[in-house]
Amino acid sequence: MIMSGAHQRFISTPPALLAVLAAFVCCLVGCIDVTEINTPKVVDRINVDSIVLSPQFLRGGDSLFATIGGEDLVFAFPEVYTVQDTSTGAWYLFVRASRSRLNDNDNYEILYLQLDAVSDTGTYRCNASPVREKQIDPAMAPHFGLQYDRRASGSFPASFRTGNAAASGEIHVLRIDRVDGKMAGTFRFTGYSSENDSTIDVTRGGFLLRMKR
Repeated sequence: MIMSGAHQRFISTPPALLAVLAAFVCCLVGCIDVTEINTPKVVDRINVDSIVLSPQFLRGGDSLFATIGGEDLVFAFPEVYTVQDTSTGAWYLFVRASRSRLNDNDNYEILYLQLDAVSDTGTYRCNASPVREKQIDPAMAPHFGLQYDRRASGSFPASFRTGNAAASGEIHVLRIDRVDGKMAGTFRFTGYSSENDSTIDVTRGGFLLRMKR
């Protein structure tokens, strides 16, 4: 068989040069950050807004979820307290949601959320710790707060709250359905615990709440 000059040159390529080429290719591959590739799983974790606004989620009942310590958690037992200012139509909401029914004082995780005087969608920056059933008072500044409480068996309880200089957070109200009486949104916050002088990041939070009880 007669081989072309190109094939002959390829076959006669020195092994040292092939090793250099292989190292170059490996370097290129190594420079790719796989976390930057938008795989379906990565996109799903990023687009929490689209999850909250999905028809399946909006058809549900009261619910909260969040990512805490890198773990996706569902708080399946929410207690929701609402009252409406009839003069302005604004809603005041307080939510206390646990991961399990509160029959174990030695092991629990609880999320709190408070929204005052909300009548439209938008971003509400946390400026306080949640306070249950705040009295409607137009003369007082609205409170927006988030809090995460936890206790594991054999350890001391800790409460991570907003409303402190070391804390921050925001609540995004994405949808207010006045026909069905539901509010949906997302949240994130860095809560501060005075019990152990530490903070915790709560991210990718979402909620659906019935305003009319």
